[in-house]
Amino acid sequence: NNDFNLILALLDINVVSDPNWDLISIVSNIKSNVSKYLNRFAKHSLFKSLTVMGRFNDSIEASNILDAGFWLLSSANTFALAIIALQGKVPRGSHILHQFRTENLSFMDNFELWSEVSGLNLATKVSVTRRLDAIREVLQIGSFFSTSHIFSQHEYAYMIIEAKSNYLLKTHSVLDAYCYLGLELTKSIEKLYELRCQQTGKIPIFHEIVQQLNDNEKYMKKLDIQTIRLIGINSDEQLLKSQGLRFTNLIKTFAKKISKNNFLDT
Repeated sequence: NNDFNLILALLDINVVSDPNWDLISIVSNIKSNVSKYLNRFAKHSLFKSLTVMGRFNDSIEASNILDAGFWLLSSANTFALAIIALQGKVPRGSHILHQFRTENLSFMDNFELWSEVSGLNLATKVSVTRRLDAIREVLQIGSFFSTSHIFSQHEYAYMIIEAKSNYLLKTHSVLDAYCYLGLELTKSIEKLYELRCQQTGKIPIFHEIVQQLNDNEKYMKKLDIQTIRLIGINSDEQLLKSQGLRFTNLIKTFAKKISKNNFLDT
């Protein structure tokens, strides 16, 4: 009930073989409650997006600008997933921009702000290549945590991400490739930090995520700050403050609106 990645994957799965009817019954049950599961995922994602903006504000207060930029991008990605799910669609990482833009016509007035926060103005073939380099580095470092589903087979994971990115580039979808890699990067870096804190027994200090991942730990390779910079994070403090304030207000406004309309009933 709480593994959203698994549930969303099962929503439109086609069972090829299941002699004992174990999987078919599970999939049938989930598919009969599509709206419920999508709404639960949307609610979870929406409030996670708002929580992450709290980390953004803590980073700004601590003058950790790179950290603030990272959390702003993470919040924007999570917010997009929530909005897509609210429209009754299963979010697809490699098509997050296309889904967000085409399935939510009523949200288009705010698309400009979301695009600004997501840094779409920085999307070029060169910046896509830089993000690919960054995700490869993150996955290699994360391979230390062999039990994690994200990092357990990091080489294959990178091959899949690279293939999707290259396909988008070949179809002249540079913005889509850039958004997709940004989503993969924020997810993997957050997971890397979570696992690292668990391994070392340290309490997460989210407004210091960049510096802590850059510290040397026994048996674990550090994540170089330069790798974080490859993501293409804005380093203008005043601009980040302005974007953060407007985006937080947008999330709160949207959360109140959909809650009032009972779109998030569980």
